[in-house]
Amino acid sequence: MGFKGFLIIGLFGVCSLWALSEPFAGIVAYVVHYHTYPENSWWGRGLATSGIRYSLAISVALATGTLLNLKRLPYGRLISRQEGLYLVLLGWIFVSGLIHGQETREDVVGKMLKMAVFLLSLTHIVVTPRRFHQFLWVLVFCSLYLGHECFTAPSSMYVNGRLEGVGGPDFGDANALAAHMVALLPLIGVRFLRSGWKSKLICFAAGGLIANGIVQTRSRGGYLASMVAVGVMLALAPKGQRKQILILVALGAMGALTVVDTAYLERMGTLKSGEREKDESAMSRIRFWKAGIRMAVDNPLGVGPGNFHTHIGEYLPEEAGRDTHNTYVRCVAELGWPGLGLVTLLIANAYLTLSRIRRSALNSPSLQECAWNAFGLQMSLSGYLTSSMFISATYIEMFWWLLLLPAALERATANAVSGEGV
Repeated sequence: MGFKGFLIIGLFGVCSLWALSEPFAGIVAYVVHYHTYPENSWWGRGLATSGIRYSLAISVALATGTLLNLKRLPYGRLISRQEGLYLVLLGWIFVSGLIHGQETREDVVGKMLKMAVFLLSLTHIVVTPRRFHQFLWVLVFCSLYLGHECFTAPSSMYVNGRLEGVGGPDFGDANALAAHMVALLPLIGVRFLRSGWKSKLICFAAGGLIANGIVQTRSRGGYLASMVAVGVMLALAPKGQRKQILILVALGAMGALTVVDTAYLERMGTLKSGEREKDESAMSRIRFWKAGIRMAVDNPLGVGPGNFHTHIGEYLPEEAGRDTHNTYVRCVAELGWPGLGLVTLLIANAYLTLSRIRRSALNSPSLQECAWNAFGLQMSLSGYLTSSMFISATYIEMFWWLLLLPAALERATANAVSGEGV
């Protein structure tokens, strides 16, 4: 292992130790690792063979730090409604895993448990306006890195003209990468609108690089998700701020026009009904979705987490081992109707929570920043949920980050009212 490898291990080690006294350092380390994933990068070569599971090590340090500092964290009620729904779903996944077992190499239950450590730490640590603000800036800087990786990606990382393999395993696929970047873009946009000119330059660079990355993936799901996010932006824009937002949309559109090419336009053109019927990729997705629904009807409690791949061959023999390419179909097929019901409740409650936060700020100037952050999350969540129609995000972290961040923001809003950590 070279000098850079030891340096990276040292940095994550310092952050992990720091998390024992300041848990937010663990949050930063986890998010940075998730986006950069050194084990899969040329500059982190050697880390993959070290035998260390870095995200797990960071999670353990984060959980320990959170427990050690729990009494001084201003999180208020121990379990919020959103967290309660999440824990019930997590319990159902665990029980389903025990009943059905794991029939694939993917340790879904283990991943969900590790993810839960981060998420529940997040919703008890990032609970003041200052911490939430800092967390969003961590995402902005991670966006800069991710966008730069897309911009400088060599031709070997393009498969059939589509960029793949950037970042961590959760978004190594072109469609998943596009979904992730679509979710980041509104959060960058809100920081742009709410920052001074120096910070605006950082956001402008991050937003431009991320938009370029979305185009390079040639993802139709990413395109549709972007349109939905823009629609939500225009429909739910804060009063008196529509002019600024329209200018931002116009700048984004002009920027997009400078990077789109003929191949991108031709691929997006297949979204038209006549062209879609000729597109084998689109038609195969519909076959998978129908097979997944039949699987759920035959197995109302699901076939078990991670087991869709081993059962799809019973319904589509020629597609044995393939994925659904749809979060909700995979959810109902693997976790049954109870699992889909719980995910639906989580989505609905996330939107209700964000709407409450925005309403509470109508007559309170001190809550304006929280309201803007809620607006950004509404756009991000809407875009990602749209993308989730075309990827299997059931066990992807960003899906759950966006569903649990409203709980953290709700606590930050309450603390803004009380003056805690402003």
